[in-house]
Amino acid sequence: MKSLRRIILLLVLWLTLSPASAQPHYWTWCHFSPRTDWEDYFTRLTQTGIRGIILQSGPEGFEKVIPVAKRHGVTVYAWVWVLNNGGIAYLHPEWLDYNRNGESLRDKQAYVAYYKFLSPIIPGVRKAIAEGIERTAAVEGLDGISMDYCRYVDQILPTTLWAQYGIVQDKEYAEWDYGYHPEMLKAFEAKYGYDPSKAEDPSQDSVWLQFRLDQVTEVADMVGEIAHRHGMAISASPFPTPSMARRMVRQDWGKWKLDVAFPMIYQGFYNGDTTWIADCVRECVAAKPETMICCGLHVPDFYSGGRDGKPTLTEAMEAAVEAGARGIAFFTFDAMTEPMREEVRRFIEAHPFEGE
Repeated sequence: MKSLRRIILLLVLWLTLSPASAQPHYWTWCHFSPRTDWEDYFTRLTQTGIRGIILQSGPEGFEKVIPVAKRHGVTVYAWVWVLNNGGIAYLHPEWLDYNRNGESLRDKQAYVAYYKFLSPIIPGVRKAIAEGIERTAAVEGLDGISMDYCRYVDQILPTTLWAQYGIVQDKEYAEWDYGYHPEMLKAFEAKYGYDPSKAEDPSQDSVWLQFRLDQVTEVADMVGEIAHRHGMAISASPFPTPSMARRMVRQDWGKWKLDVAFPMIYQGFYNGDTTWIADCVRECVAAKPETMICCGLHVPDFYSGGRDGKPTLTEAMEAAVEAGARGIAFFTFDAMTEPMREEVRRFIEAHPFEGE
């Protein structure tokens, strides 16, 4: 009996001290701007019921925003771009990734100019990322780290974006298949005894795929270890589900050690409906039962909600919560119209997740 009480006591203590305990259930991504009236911003945010922000900023922005956020009872996570890192790439362009054709991002752009993805296997890349995370984690008052772009270049874009780039991606094409940095190929051959790039169709090599996935997972868990060492929560904004993320961007986030996940379940990019949203949430919850899943919703997708069969914001939130999401993350609060903010306020009032 005493041993049982001891186990229960330890469990309660672990839950109390866990970085993921007592996290907000409603969030928004936001960018720092010195022109923003942060007192006004947090007043409007908390009136809506949102109590967490994922803030993209430098040190000066955090120093300005965090004290105001704390006065309003708002949790602040740092929004960090991990492997798509232009600052590191500028100093070390030789670390930029290669596609299956042997083309480096240093020489050939993939989709957009700001795609500066680094090869996750290079020790210097990991060291530089770790140093940046350490600096961010040292910011006083910060509650967590939220990883973004912890992946490779998109192997397959959402279908709604194909026309924008004048492409069709009905299968895995070499031009968009990344993770072929010479150091990655060298490390794989040293372990498995062959060069996967020499195969007739490397996309069929599951060992090669998993090897690349594992390098990103190691980087994600490195970032998480730093966050936890500083007493912070670790979270990420991954692609909609673990299976979609593996296929589309070589991101095996179902294996990451996360306290909170904000999967980007942006149905407008996939011509999805509320059933699609619910299915995505169910997969996330099943894959990550130990992680708090907050369904990411793309606010502009709901400007035409309720017309032409498109879901309203309320319908999307209801589908996510009924499927098992323990919260919602909005991209973004700033993008909401006043009627949308009232819609969110009413929903949060009706779904407070009390007792968690």
